Amino acid sequence: MKGGPLPDFSTRPRTEGLRTAEAVLLGAALLAAAGSGWLAWDSTRGLRDAERVTQALGEADAERLRSPESAADRALDEHLASLLLTHESPPPAVLAELTTLLPGDVRLARVEMRYGRTLVLLIDVVARDPAAYDRFLERLCGSPRFSGVSPGAEIREGEVRSAVRATYRART
Repeated sequence: MKGGPLPDFSTRPRTEGLRTAEAVLLGAALLAAAGSGWLAWDSTRGLRDAERVTQALGEADAERLRSPESAADRALDEHLASLLLTHESPPPAVLAELTTLLPGDVRLARVEMRYGRTLVLLIDVVARDPAAYDRFLERLCGSPRFSGVSPGAEIREGEVRSAVRATYRART
């Protein structure tokens, strides 16, 4: 027989080598499979870590419930109460209400507002005379918004300078 090899009409597969493109695709598939396996292993490790953290937090919460309120919890509660009170009684509104109580011959030298569970005002007042200062204190004590009015030391000759402490009640 002349010529080259005869054509193979059998049903068995050919055993030719892989082409370059097929080899590259096979390598990429193997690399992707290995990467997926590593990611699956890594995520189960992360899941175990998350379960440990959740368990520790659960134990901490249980301990917190068994023990008296912690300092951090009290501080958070105080901060939240302060935020709520600041929203209900913003400084401009409190100051406006305070100034409506001032007689014409009394002025505010300084007002400090301490927000917490309550709003405490520390007020430095200057009055032209003791009678004006007394009118201011009467108005402050008579106001439904202010309580716990506590005047500080004062000199009742001529101009009166004094510090007054009061608690402001928010409108609810």
